[in-house]
This record gives sequence, structure tokens and C-alpha cells, in this order.
Amino acid sequence: MPLQNFSPVFGEVDPETKADPKRAEKEQLSRSLNPVAKSHRDSPTVAMRDERSIEDRMGLDLATADGRQLLLYFANRFQESHGYEYHLMVTKERAIMTSFKERYGPDAGPMVALLFDGYQGWWEGQVATITAFTQGAKWIQDILYTTLQEKRKTEVEATEVSGRLENSSEFLASFGSVLETR
Repeated sequence: MPLQNFSPVFGEVDPETKADPKRAEKEQLSRSLNPVAKSHRDSPTVAMRDERSIEDRMGLDLATADGRQLLLYFANRFQESHGYEYHLMVTKERAIMTSFKERYGPDAGPMVALLFDGYQGWWEGQVATITAFTQGAKWIQDILYTTLQEKRKTEVEATEVSGRLENSSEFLASFGSVLETR
């Protein structure tokens, strides 16, 4: 039995690749060139992936990214989330992302990230595409913007609270002195 048709998990021949060994070879090459090509949910084995975030791998600061960079970031996050490549219509979609960036400024990039971090690339049961960032889908953007602002506010409040908290020995010492004076 050829190794390319052997399933390491179930120990049996995969009927799809048995019928077309060239397809199996092509898929294996595709996966080796692009380790994110299949979602980890679809496969019982987990491929070794670069653990850095896509922003780090792209050398991208989301707050300062332009429309083209946001489009490429969206396509990479889409592929990472859904397990298949997002087909780009570069001219049209770059214009959409450039317009989106002009409307939201430095918040545009974090809003794209929030679509994947907070909603896993889905919106109301459907896969989110670049059209979520058009002017006609402003309501989606408003929800993303509001969620982003709430998230930032929560992070700031958590930082302020942690700065005011005393460590346990300081708290006990001050609490003990209050009890002694009574």
C-alpha cells in the first residue's frame, strides 16, 4: 500500500486519494508550502505552524497599516480562520479597504483584527468577506467600532485598578493598624 494513501490516524486507505494519487501529491505539496491551508479542526493531526501572530509575521502595525496592507492582513486571517484561501479581487477590494481606513483611521486595523479575534471571521452565521467593510455595511462596522472601544475601556480600567491595588502584606498591615486603633 503506498504511503501517500495511508491515514496515520485510522490506518486505512483514504478513498479520495486512492482514486487520484496525483491529487494527493498536489495537496501534500500545497500543505507543505502553506501550513495554514487546512484548518486544525478539519484534521486529526496538527501541523507545525509559526506561533507568531500574523501581524508579527507580516511586520505590520495595524494602527498605521494602509488599505493594501489591511487587505492582505484580512486575506491571511481569513485563511487562518476558515482553512481556505480568500480569493482577492485586488483593485476593487483595495479601494474598499482604503475607504474603510479613511473612515476609521487608526481604528480600522484593530477592527479587522476584532472581526477574527472576537467573531472568528463569521457574521450572523455567514462567513465574513471584505464587503463587511463597505459603506453599505456600516452597521457591521459600527458594532465592531463600539466593541473595540468597550474593549479598550475595559483594558484601561483594569490597568487603573491593578495600579491602585496593594499587595497582600501592605493591605494586611494597613488593615491591622485600623483594627488596633479601634
